Amino acid sequence: MVRFCFLSKKRFRDITETDFSLFVDQLGEDVIERSDGWTARGANTVNTIIATCLRFLEWYQARFSLKEKLVGDISAHARITLLRREVPHFTGKKISILCYPSRPSGDPPVSKQPMPEERISAIWEVVYQMAAEKQQAPESEIRSIQQAYLYCRRVLTLKIAEETGLRPGELCLMNLEQHKNIVVTRQLLIPTLKRRESQPYIRTLPCTLELASSIKQLIDARYKLLSHLPHKNKAIAEEHQLLLITINGGRLTPDALEREFSRLVARLNLKKPDKACLSMYRHRFITRRVAFYIKSFKVPMISVDIPDLPLTDNMTILGRVAELTGHKSLYSLRPYIALGWKELNIFADIEDAISANDSIRAAVRHIETLSSQITDAEDEVGRKNVMMDIDIQAKRLTGMLKEFYRNHSQRKQLGSTRASLSS
Repeated sequence: MVRFCFLSKKRFRDITETDFSLFVDQLGEDVIERSDGWTARGANTVNTIIATCLRFLEWYQARFSLKEKLVGDISAHARITLLRREVPHFTGKKISILCYPSRPSGDPPVSKQPMPEERISAIWEVVYQMAAEKQQAPESEIRSIQQAYLYCRRVLTLKIAEETGLRPGELCLMNLEQHKNIVVTRQLLIPTLKRRESQPYIRTLPCTLELASSIKQLIDARYKLLSHLPHKNKAIAEEHQLLLITINGGRLTPDALEREFSRLVARLNLKKPDKACLSMYRHRFITRRVAFYIKSFKVPMISVDIPDLPLTDNMTILGRVAELTGHKSLYSLRPYIALGWKELNIFADIEDAISANDSIRAAVRHIETLSSQITDAEDEVGRKNVMMDIDIQAKRLTGMLKEFYRNHSQRKQLGSTRASLSS
């Protein structure tokens, strides 16, 4: 907005409805492509910029006591007229806010997707590649120590994100003293940020020996790094006692951690709609846990031949998962039930059957259409061409039916084998 006012040679106090509308139009028309294929800003980002600028103008008119208000509702007779709307709050209640009426429609929410296994492997390859590149380049002692610490930090970030699904902010708040004996205790103490509490609730999660060893290696690299820093930097690190620090001993912020992860992902050259972010590790962790609980509680009940057997309630599964993730409300975890079933591939057989059924029906309809064309053909050549097309479609239909029944018999035989093994 500062840039817009500078180019338009306008002061904030002189902004009109026309000026602000032009400003909004320019935000939406900017279609500069980034290197990764994404546009400069989407509708949600534009709406965020609009809301931020309006809050600034509200502060500006209150701070300098302008005679004519810049923003306000209809009753305020402001230059930029806003509409009052009822919107849902994270608490579940509805609150009244002022909105710009000509803002663009928000983008549909992107469904939560777990991180694919092949993408995780590709990110690990990037980490190993970066480490090899740094070892080949001759560097000073302090630079080598910094690179060793950064490598340990990257390894820990990927391992703990994959094994626990914790949030970047929670990782940045983990305490050093509580994890000095992690190889013995094998217990992670993770602050929970999801609950929006003044003092984060500490949840305890078990960890593998491999993850515990990575934490121990990071702590050793951290001490070695601090031993080569000035006394002032050591004092800062001793004061906050955080597990993860910057190379200067300061607090590592979640934004800095995500930027470092983004630099790893940038080497993958992912294009839209493919992407990779730390939150996808959390979705993967939750999805796999839900899938395991579904397999443990629900799948055996479905396969047992007992009528009217009640299934375990979804809330029971989500309640157990919430203990691991720190969610206060189970409602936000509900999408993971569908993802859990998808992870188990339970409905693969029926989906194949539906697809085969649709293909067979379409082939039959096509043959019927061709058959009606025989009587409409004007000459013998036309009728022969139609008959050849019917013959091709009939052979294709026969092949689909054979494939369908072959797969059906194999699944039936597999089901009988599973039943025998179970008994």
